[in-house]
Amino acid sequence: MSDDLRYMRLEDVVHTTGVGKSTLFNLIKKGEFPAPIRVLPNTSRWLSDEVQEWIKQTSRRARFVGMGKSDQRTTEAS
Repeated sequence: MSDDLRYMRLEDVVHTTGVGKSTLFNLIKKGEFPAPIRVLPNTSRWLSDEVQEWIKQTSRRARFVGMGKSDQRTTEAS
């Protein structure tokens, strides 16, 4: 965990990820996005480091998937 760990509200998560609310909750249901934690009886928040890690992992997968076969051979040869 980073030193600047903080709680994020839904609006912050939507803004940070660029993912809409409905999509976000669908990803949570499928286990593809970190679930919020309940910090008070009627208050849920996300941990900033979990959201940032999801962004990093998603961007890595997107780059790998976006690579053509010739790009993969070049990368593997390096």
